[in-house]
Amino acid sequence: MIFNLLSNGAGQSKMSDLRMPLMIDHAYEPATANMPIAYKDISVISEDIKSNNCSTPLFDAT
Repeated sequence: MIFNLLSNGAGQSKMSDLRMPLMIDHAYEPATANMPIAYKDISVISEDIKSNNCSTPLFDAT
């Protein structure tokens, strides 16, 4: 239901169209990303959080 709502509205993206059906089916292998990419993304997000002085307790806990 959520996939149908997102894929037909303003929340639609090519990435969600590709990934969400896999997540719904619990199909996580083979991996579609690797740790260096994940680390890079987390680093970019972390720097943005710091530069905007945002409170992110859940992000900070990970």
